[in-house]
Amino acid sequence: MIKKGDNFIRVRHHTSLVVNAPIRSIVIKLNKHGYCSHGILGKPRGVGRLIHEEMKTILMHYLAVGRGIINYYRLATNFTTLRGRITYILFYSCCLTLARKFKLNTVKKVILKFGKVLVDPHSKVSFSIDDFKIRHKINITDSNYTPDEILDRYKYMLPRSLSLFSGICQICGSKHDLEVHHVRTLNNAANKIKDDYLLGRMIKINRKQITICKTCHFKVHQGKYNGPGL
Repeated sequence: MIKKGDNFIRVRHHTSLVVNAPIRSIVIKLNKHGYCSHGILGKPRGVGRLIHEEMKTILMHYLAVGRGIINYYRLATNFTTLRGRITYILFYSCCLTLARKFKLNTVKKVILKFGKVLVDPHSKVSFSIDDFKIRHKINITDSNYTPDEILDRYKYMLPRSLSLFSGICQICGSKHDLEVHHVRTLNNAANKIKDDYLLGRMIKINRKQITICKTCHFKVHQGKYNGPGL
């Protein structure tokens, strides 16, 4: 209450809830998982464990990590600062990873080759700074994982086979409802070679595989395929 002359005036004080995302802690976690260096300074670096993957896989990996962290903290008061920091680290880490993969040496050469919007020429999967902007309505029940769980979840979540780009069924020639058929069953060798990450990845992706349509795939698994050997 404030007295004004002979009268008292009721004054309402409005307070704002401030909930800040722990940016320093997040940067340190990204550092721990190899996306940046120099501690809280967060200098982007290439991720060696990804350079033997397809470009599409690399782009999708960074998109998944970035969106997971940014969506989790989208209600934070310092969200804009957080998004800028995470975007900077992950985008340039991705560029440096691609630079190592394609032996381009610098970020500038990567951008000259693939553009400011990094686009895989085969799959057309892309990754740009704008991909981390929130364009949908906020739903606070969306996030099922904490940033720690997101980083652990996606660190080794990589495909077990290379993508195929033939675009047709190798049995009947159909271009519709295509699926990948693995001719050789994946053995347990990759699980046994825990000390050699790269060798384990090579075992997983070097499976004999072909593209066939859904109808032919069903026949193969039902034992009804009697054509040439796959």
